[in-house]
Order: sequence, then C-alpha cells, then structure tokens
Amino acid sequence: MDDEVFHQITRIHEHFADTKNYFHLLRHTTNLASRYNWFASRSLSMPMANLPSDVVQELVAQLLEEDIKSPTRRRLPEDVEIGKALRMQIRSKLSALFESRENRTLRRETDLAKDESEESFANSVFDSDALFRDKTEKIEHESRSAMAERIDRFLDFVADDPLVHAMIILARDEDIYKPAEAVADRLDVTVNDIYIAKKRMLSAGRRFIQSEKN
Repeated sequence: MDDEVFHQITRIHEHFADTKNYFHLLRHTTNLASRYNWFASRSLSMPMANLPSDVVQELVAQLLEEDIKSPTRRRLPEDVEIGKALRMQIRSKLSALFESRENRTLRRETDLAKDESEESFANSVFDSDALFRDKTEKIEHESRSAMAERIDRFLDFVADDPLVHAMIILARDEDIYKPAEAVADRLDVTVNDIYIAKKRMLSAGRRFIQSEKN
C-alpha cells in the first residue's frame, strides 16, 4: 500500500475511533445541507444521495480507498486539522451535488410545476369542488352517478401514476386537495412532489377529456 494512502487511512481510523467525531460530522453535514435549495428541500433529499448520512458515508469510503489512482478517492491535506479537513470535503461534496445536472433539472421541474398554481388546479375540470363534493347544491341522482363514474374512469386513466391516483382518491374520499402542504403530509411525500404531481394531473386531465370525446 502506498505510504500516503496508509497514512490517510490511519488518520481516518484514529479520528473515528471516537464515535463522537462521526456524529459531529453528521450533524455538520445535516446543518449545511439545510442551507441549500434542493429540489426536495423539505426532506433534505438530494440527488445521488438520499440523506446527509449518505454523503458522510460515501466520503468516508472515498477517504479509505486504497487505490491511489482511483478516480473516486479523496485526499485530505496533511497540513489541515482532520476535523476541519473533513468539513471542507463535506462542503465540496454538497456543492457538487447542488450544481449537478440532476439537481438543476429537478429544480426546474419543480419551478415549472409551481407555475401551475393552486388557482389553476382549483379551476381545472378535476377540481374537488367541481367534481367531487358539491355539497351546497342539490344534485340529481343521475348527475351524482355520472360524476362518480367519471371519477372512476379518470382513476383508471391515471392508474400508472400512484401519486396522482392517491391524490384523486384523497380529494374524493376525504375532501383534502389543498393546500399542497396538507396533501403532502397526508400522503407522506414532499410539497414539491405534490406540485409536480399536480402538473402531471392537469396534463392527464387534458388527455382524459380528449379521450372522452373520442
């Protein structure tokens, strides 16, 4: 094993022999990650790493890499205190994740979904007030029956999209369709997931209407 590699591995093992140091680094990573505007910031999920703990574990593995020529190996500077050096490496990894194509693409998708505002969703043909729960008007039995059948057909139409399917059922059965935060909490997803799913729902609604005409 190369002397430089051996020395770095020894430093890492000695540092993390005190388990407090691992949890300090994890806490630092979690706090730092919360400052970034991830595509799913509410849950701190990041592209290529689901949680801050994944970032820390990947970094440790890269620092313990024995092949000095490995493209994934990371090197700690000898003249920097190891705790500070690790924090520098974490900042570098989070910055790279933030600037990654995947994160930029997903942020753009989220922004586009947010453009489809709550008002746009509420005014769509699949709004809960219009389609699911008109409690203020007396509706003929035939109208209610036709409405229920239409909802069932739409549910079949979006069956391949579990989140949209679940959102429609939640609106129909529990009268929960906004705000996005309430829907997200009920379905155990992020608010950004709901914004993006609403965009898919509107698109599916337009396709469904066209299919009903054919």
